[in-house]
Amino acid sequence: MAPQTFDELRNTLDMIKVRRVVLLYLSEKLSPNNFTDLQKEFIKADSSKCGILTTQEFSNCFSRANMQLLPRELDELTNELGM
Repeated sequence: MAPQTFDELRNTLDMIKVRRVVLLYLSEKLSPNNFTDLQKEFIKADSSKCGILTTQEFSNCFSRANMQLLPRELDELTNELGM
């Protein structure tokens, strides 16, 4: 397998892990309406369409969706995501 292909595969697997962690956390905390608002904010924040947000962008998405995370909650999410 070419190194570039291996890197792309690794990136895809990392994104799947990230999505799984975020969805699990959010499924415990959000109503369907809040989830839709947050999803829209994630899409807006990802202006390069690369699927990657900085910790600050990630946090800002919650704020713009009127969902305040406690610092502990943000730390838990970002640690779990490897941010």
